[in-house]
Amino acid sequence: MSKNFLWPILTFAVLTACDNSSNTNKTNKVDNQTSEKDTITEEMVNGVIVTNYYGTKVKDPYRWLENDTAQNTKEWVTAQNQKTKGYLDAIPYRQALKNRLEVIWNYPKYSAPGKHGNKYYYFGNTGLQAQSVLYVSNSIKGEGKVFLDPNSFSEDGTVSLSGLSFSDDDKYLAYGVASAGSDWVEWRVMEVETKKLLNDHIKWTKFGGASWYKDGFFYTKFPEPKEGEEYSAKNTNGQILYHKLGTKQTDDVLIWEDLKNPSYYNFGRVTEDGQYFVLTQSKGTHGENLKVLRLEGDLTKMPAFVDVITDFDNDHSVFSTKGANLLVKTNRNAPDYKVVEIDLNNVAEENWKEIIPESENTLTNVETGGGRMFLTYLINASERVY
Repeated sequence: MSKNFLWPILTFAVLTACDNSSNTNKTNKVDNQTSEKDTITEEMVNGVIVTNYYGTKVKDPYRWLENDTAQNTKEWVTAQNQKTKGYLDAIPYRQALKNRLEVIWNYPKYSAPGKHGNKYYYFGNTGLQAQSVLYVSNSIKGEGKVFLDPNSFSEDGTVSLSGLSFSDDDKYLAYGVASAGSDWVEWRVMEVETKKLLNDHIKWTKFGGASWYKDGFFYTKFPEPKEGEEYSAKNTNGQILYHKLGTKQTDDVLIWEDLKNPSYYNFGRVTEDGQYFVLTQSKGTHGENLKVLRLEGDLTKMPAFVDVITDFDNDHSVFSTKGANLLVKTNRNAPDYKVVEIDLNNVAEENWKEIIPESENTLTNVETGGGRMFLTYLINASERVY
């Protein structure tokens, strides 16, 4: 089963994400033709940017808000917040709703435990805590003690826990923290027995966790943005690196980058048996390809990956292995998903072996444990595990 687990955290937040692309007066030629219908142009008309998309003109009066660090943007956000707060504060029954919700939500909550080493770990919330607390217990029924309390990360509660990953020998815990609702995550490493923080400190990571292998872990890193552009720079040129405990981040080994496709998202993890590092590339929220690195010997810069699936037509998830083969949940020719076995020496689709066929219900998740597969299906708007 996965070594990474999180407890859902209830928050109230309004986040604004902007793309740092406030260019004006530019023309992008689609081909060699010069017709208006074959070009995309932008011009400023009475202080408003107007984009001509192949002959259709679209006004963009709020383009200036994409510069999130500009003074006029800050003033606009402040005014909007004041306007919104004034409206909400004037609702006569708002406090009554808040009081009722607090009563409904104010009860103890616990996650399922996970065993690491000879101890059990689980998340608990007394009722209205902003973030659930990680507890540790010597037995499955024993009373837990606080192991890691995210509520102590900051006085104002703006720093949150965003990921956990125990090392293969359960001696270390890597955990990620994010500030002020940002996607940026910084990873720290704790010695489990003593709860002592090591000097390892990983920065500028997004959209991925820490996947352990031997005495270190893989992670996804993006280029460090320019000062003032931390929250507006585009997510491009993501890399996969390997960090060895006790070393500086600048010494981490570059495992993967795709300079020809800087907009691709690159993520990965180590299979539970430690045979492979599975790399997933995607262009967006749908469609992935798969590449596999055989973990043999010392890691070198940009090692050779095996291409398993090279298109982005479907969604695929490697959840385990069977011998040297991959076990994959996929919706290739199966909209409600199926499970297949892929031989890395014969990765062509005609060689895939169907293990669990598609059913009338959607297969949402597959986990393994004790030599068995646990299948989660969506049935009548609720999930059932088989």
